[in-house]
Amino acid sequence: MKKILHILGCSIVCISLLQAAPVRDGLLDQETDSLQTRRLDEVVILSTGTFIKETNSLKTLPGAYSILSSHLLEQSRISSLPALTSYVPNLYMPEYGSKMSTAMYLRGVGTRSSGQTIGIYVDGVPYLNKSTFNFELADVQGVEILRGPQGTLYGRNAMAGVINVHTRSPFAPERMELTGGAGKFGYYSFKSKGNLRLSDRAALSVAAYADKVAGYNRNSTTGKWADGENNLGGHFKMEMRPDETLRMTLSADYDFADQEAFPYRRYDDATGVLHPVSYNDKGNYRRHMLTSRFLLNKRFAPFSFSSATGYQHLNDEMNMDQDYTQLDLFAITQKQKNHSLTQEFALRDNSSGRYHWSAGLFGFYDHHTLDVPVTLKRGGIKAMLQSQFDKLNAMPQFPLTLTADMSQDLLLPGRFVRPTFGAAVFHQSTIDDLFVQGLSATIGLRLDYEHQRFDYFESATFPVFVTKKASGETFLLSVPSVLEGREQKNAWELLPKFSLKYAPSSEWTAYFSVAKGYKAGGYNEQVFADLIMQQQQSDLMATLKNQPLKPVVEDMEQTISFKPEYSLNYELGLHWEPVKNKLSADAALFVTNTRDLQLTRFVDNGTGRMIVNAGRSRSVGAEASLRAIVLPGLTTVFNYGFTQSKFVDFKTEKKINGQIVALDYKGKRVPYIPMHTYAMSINYSRALSRSFIDKLFCTLDLSGAGSIYWDENNTVKQPLYATLGGRVGVAIDAFTVSIWGQNLTDTDYTVFYFESLGNKFKQQAKPLRFGLDCTFSL
Repeated sequence: MKKILHILGCSIVCISLLQAAPVRDGLLDQETDSLQTRRLDEVVILSTGTFIKETNSLKTLPGAYSILSSHLLEQSRISSLPALTSYVPNLYMPEYGSKMSTAMYLRGVGTRSSGQTIGIYVDGVPYLNKSTFNFELADVQGVEILRGPQGTLYGRNAMAGVINVHTRSPFAPERMELTGGAGKFGYYSFKSKGNLRLSDRAALSVAAYADKVAGYNRNSTTGKWADGENNLGGHFKMEMRPDETLRMTLSADYDFADQEAFPYRRYDDATGVLHPVSYNDKGNYRRHMLTSRFLLNKRFAPFSFSSATGYQHLNDEMNMDQDYTQLDLFAITQKQKNHSLTQEFALRDNSSGRYHWSAGLFGFYDHHTLDVPVTLKRGGIKAMLQSQFDKLNAMPQFPLTLTADMSQDLLLPGRFVRPTFGAAVFHQSTIDDLFVQGLSATIGLRLDYEHQRFDYFESATFPVFVTKKASGETFLLSVPSVLEGREQKNAWELLPKFSLKYAPSSEWTAYFSVAKGYKAGGYNEQVFADLIMQQQQSDLMATLKNQPLKPVVEDMEQTISFKPEYSLNYELGLHWEPVKNKLSADAALFVTNTRDLQLTRFVDNGTGRMIVNAGRSRSVGAEASLRAIVLPGLTTVFNYGFTQSKFVDFKTEKKINGQIVALDYKGKRVPYIPMHTYAMSINYSRALSRSFIDKLFCTLDLSGAGSIYWDENNTVKQPLYATLGGRVGVAIDAFTVSIWGQNLTDTDYTVFYFESLGNKFKQQAKPLRFGLDCTFSL
């Protein structure tokens, strides 16, 4: 921490000394203030085609929000959603192993592997699959984060908040940019973007990107990088304005990712030794993702009509050594194919009176196919199957000797199909100047319907050599076991919200809000590998005893399903802007009561994980943000979030040393959620005269999070940490050259921890890295 403060202090001194440099007239106001779009509704208006449903203006919104402009995203090198961590109070988005599992936590609400708790929208169209959340922010105008439940306007799975990504309008000033970069750890990147006005009524924009990283950790067993990656993709957007009242936008994105994945390192807590990554089977992730959108906004005299149509296709494959060691135990291959279609219609009034309203309809269809064959290796057969046989063989009264066939690996094929569809109707009303001038009330309600169907198929056949102890006769026994069936459920939810705000002047707004959040329930696919092994052992024993085969699971619905998660959020906040476009601050206090938390656990034999519901929790927290133009050309942004999320009621049982032990986690902190998040960004930009350098810029970012507990019993944690990043560069005519660095203090901290098969594993943060970027602009 002393090293960080020293670097930070020196940087501030250097920036202050640069204030003596002469300024080219007329350029200062254009270059320095990245905060001007923070409060103004223009940040939304410029994102043409954005789906607007809110009845309050953005400046006086009765809720907590953050807006990151394109300038801030560029200067801080934020190119994906996980990079937003700490730049938004109480937002934490670590990268667990691969892009397949993007965990998101906001205000103590989140999940590691179940459905989303934060709604992700790009130009008004939702992303429904968590495996699509980690994507390139290509040609983005800004990112808007709404904190707290947003179920009334955004529906299911927005119980913690919403992230709205706004891509740049093709009608923005024409430009073309080509950027190339290189850095440490074999980092190379290329990006291009540009837009063109075809006429006064039509314009288009395109963007493309490609980057690669060799890796940060080597697999000591294979000698290969364990976390290298290659990414490429593109963005296309065409906007048409036939007249002043109609806007139509067609856009599409393609994203390809190819990763060496799961750089998990075995941790010995007795000695404190963190061993290198070491596993012998494949560990990688490959993803193809295509997203398309068609948006229509039509303005009539009394109201505006909006339509947002979205389609997304996901095709990916994940290979994982599921014991994460050099032992031959078991491995998994998972292939997803996902098609999702969404449609939303909304009406919003255009009146200038005291009453404002919006209403709409939303529907979606999501078809998800998952193939998850688990390969039980020879070592796994010995450890999991033969070990059970040996216990039987040692019994004198047992007349047989059972020996598993370990001449080859065993494949446990699994296929799961989950079509889900739903519909919703919503309405929100706002009345201004209620009783007194400046007092407004907003009330909203959404009726959500969802139908899930779950088709499952899992099979196993374990060849076993059976020897009769009395005669010595041996024969081979193979009994096929199959788990096949269909489960389905319907869910109806009412999602209300109510808020009061008091805005007596344009300088400040105080508000109070109450809102309900909801995350859909579902089914556990990855538990089936464990269930089929239990069924196979049961079928083998029944066959040997000449008994009828019986299912080991009597109620499949109850065994594999998990319930919805609910939250109720109370919030008190303030927006304050004493100096317009120069100084602003936000603060909020909140209490969130959550019930039926969805927590992730590994099954006992380590072949998979499952989601369980865990009683109730309560999150109490505070947030503060400050943005200021300290001096001409010098801006600062500070964000801080505090969340204390604890179990209020969570009793469960766990097998410890072969015994079932009752556990009570009441008063323990909910795992994976940081108590503190913070970020401070200092941005300096200066146009120069009487110099061959046109502009000088510098950005310094200090951020961190913690403490984070990794288990329900709060025995393992990551303390509060800090990282430092920065960028400095110059612009000369059409060229911009910059040097950047991330984790400049080389802070070593844990981003993920778990236990499996008696081992403990950690994933460490990316080390110090730096590089050079060059941009050519027209």
